[in-house]
Amino acid sequence: DKLVEEPTSSEELGQLKEFAEEATTLLEHLEFEYREEIYQRQKFLLAQDHKLSKEDMQLCAETYNWPGDMASFLKRSEDLQNARTNHLKAVVEGKNDALGRDVERLEKMIEALAEENSLAPGNIPTVTKRVNALRDGLEKATEECEDILAQEEVLEMEGTDFEERLKSCTKEFGPLDKLWTCAKEWVEQSHAWHELPLPQVDAEAAASKAGEFGSQLARVSKVLEKKGESRENAARCCKLLLQETKSFEDDEAPLMLLVCEPGMKSRHWEEIKSTTKLEFSVTSGMNMMQLMDIGLNHYVHLIEDTCVAASKEAALEKALSK
Repeated sequence: DKLVEEPTSSEELGQLKEFAEEATTLLEHLEFEYREEIYQRQKFLLAQDHKLSKEDMQLCAETYNWPGDMASFLKRSEDLQNARTNHLKAVVEGKNDALGRDVERLEKMIEALAEENSLAPGNIPTVTKRVNALRDGLEKATEECEDILAQEEVLEMEGTDFEERLKSCTKEFGPLDKLWTCAKEWVEQSHAWHELPLPQVDAEAAASKAGEFGSQLARVSKVLEKKGESRENAARCCKLLLQETKSFEDDEAPLMLLVCEPGMKSRHWEEIKSTTKLEFSVTSGMNMMQLMDIGLNHYVHLIEDTCVAASKEAALEKALSK
């Protein structure tokens, strides 16, 4: 029954072919055994005038006819395999055509993404959606390509030619994916660093993260520049982001590391105002954006002692309270 059970997939077809080959080999072995052993023994018994019972005669007939019966099963199985193979080949060819259209669409999407040149905060979420769609599309197309290749191998078809194009798509998409992923994270995190009240900002983590962004963007920038004019807009966006991260590290992080200390009290801020001659209101919700607006970052060297003293006082108070 297994020989004539219709396969529903390329995998099952492969299993059926393997089983049929094993059955053919077994049948050839049994036929040889019958001719060389059983049949010769039967001839010997008949030559000795041995009388076979009705049951023995029926058993001999069934044994003699069994290879022929099996051969007919194998022929039916072969016809079934051929028909199913032709059907599955048509299915795979259809999948190949669909994959070709998907690959072409992904290639166009990557080139369109490379032309994107706006880092406006309102534009980045839209670009991010396109990046996510591209990433998902490439993953699905790659999985489909692998599935098609596996089916083509079973069906003994010529291998699909989309594997290399998908690898190229993935390679071209890589730096663009990193660029816009960094852009999204940078906008979200830098917004939080600027807008959150100072005590809620982890200045050390922010400075470290900005450094990571800078390192990633520097690597992406080199890759994009090597690709020339086709990645000119992407390279420009990458350089602008890189400048923002460097500006943050140079101009904002040093101030942030000082003023985001939880030990900063009203007296420390009054001392800072006196030292810098800057006029500003000290509130519980004061944030980095406000301090940058009044230019406090230009006075880091003057306020450092006050902020360090605030940090030490806070550490001492904490130790004494234990």
